Amino acid sequence: MEHEPRYVHSALGKAFLMVGTDEFVEREDDVVTAYHEAGHAVMAWALGVKVVEITTVPSVVYNSKGHVRWEFSEGQASAIAADDRRALKSLTLIATGGVAADGIHAGSLPTNPHAILKGTNSDFSNARRHMEKLGETQWTDLDAYVAIATHLMKQASVWAVVEFVSQILEERKYLTADELAEGRARTPLFPSESWDLLDAAIKDFRENPE
Repeated sequence: MEHEPRYVHSALGKAFLMVGTDEFVEREDDVVTAYHEAGHAVMAWALGVKVVEITTVPSVVYNSKGHVRWEFSEGQASAIAADDRRALKSLTLIATGGVAADGIHAGSLPTNPHAILKGTNSDFSNARRHMEKLGETQWTDLDAYVAIATHLMKQASVWAVVEFVSQILEERKYLTADELAEGRARTPLFPSESWDLLDAAIKDFRENPE
């Protein structure tokens, strides 16, 4: 997989580069939420995790404007319980998938960075919880995960699934079982070489913080 400059700017870094503008393009909340939840789902599919629900219906239980529920296989659940490093990295990538997809959708628009960061507190808290078990506690480490998630989702075949999911969410707020199955079938698996790219990104971001 070819490296982009600095791997790719994370959604966070890209957003803050835009702060200098005086005019922001405001996106509808339901659109932001749709892309955010689609990002979580597609990242889960790419990592071989079964998604059982995607919705943008607000939930008191989840304290969110939308959520994704997944179901781990017996092997995946065992690996998570054992704090397997690959499993923990997978959970961290899933947690950062939302902001990665939202950042790509914002694209080159002068989007208010606070809009991109909406709803990310719980995601980042989950990510940091997994990262602490990995010993990845430097402030740049989270950016590296967002960067790799962004890099994966920028692939045309992957982004097409993000668009597929988000458009349904914008229209209906949930996916049917058949649509979930189609999304999973269409999502390419996370490339094996991307694990090395992730480790390289963490090292690079630590040595060259911006």
